[in-house]
Amino acid sequence: MALRNILKEGDETLTKHCRPVTDFNERLHLLLDDMAETMNDAEGVGLAAPQVGVLRRAVVVLETNVAEGEEPYVIELVNPRLIATEGEQEGPEGCLSVPGVYGWVKRPAYAKVRAQDRNGEYFEVEGHGLTARAFCHEIAHLEGQLFLEVSDHIMSEEELEAYYKVADLFLCMSEHEGFGIPILEAMSRGIPVVAYAATAVPYTMGGAGILVRTKDEASVSRKMARVLCDSNYREKIIAGQL
Repeated sequence: MALRNILKEGDETLTKHCRPVTDFNERLHLLLDDMAETMNDAEGVGLAAPQVGVLRRAVVVLETNVAEGEEPYVIELVNPRLIATEGEQEGPEGCLSVPGVYGWVKRPAYAKVRAQDRNGEYFEVEGHGLTARAFCHEIAHLEGQLFLEVSDHIMSEEELEAYYKVADLFLCMSEHEGFGIPILEAMSRGIPVVAYAATAVPYTMGGAGILVRTKDEASVSRKMARVLCDSNYREKIIAGQL
């Protein structure tokens, strides 16, 4: 295995339509191995073949929705095709080919993909939250599309800082009563949440914390809903008017 150079925005390769993989041989296996190593080295969650200069329909995605104590693992998708999507999630999205730039992007909260493995066998795989976002993002690369083309707007440094500042102030509760996780993690999974203000929260590895309820839960929940759904309200946050 070896690290490959990740092409950056402006390289024409990133705008071209990729051809299907027809030969499931050692050359393909090496490409997939190198892509996984390159993605992990760059601390990404997905990488498409055109990003390393190969115009073939192959991507790797890091599955991060794993049980506590388990390690994230790489999903290899050859000739992938989205066959089902549900729901909606929105939030900051970046790309290893556009370093340092984040856009506000809407994606399905759930995605199902049909693809072939490295040996040509067909299979189907489902993704939720961040994994669903990565599926859609990487498959779009195979059509020559960058996330910039589907972004509502490019986020400024101030906007990103405000976004994560707000996220750090709130924890959410999923449908599993009493299970508290950071609001960003819940959003990435597409989990409908009820938010609460958090004051003294002991964080553990991975950012998970203890759910802290306030006396004015309903008010806080309404405020968080506005933060997530109302772009005008987000602008007030950015302006320091929260």
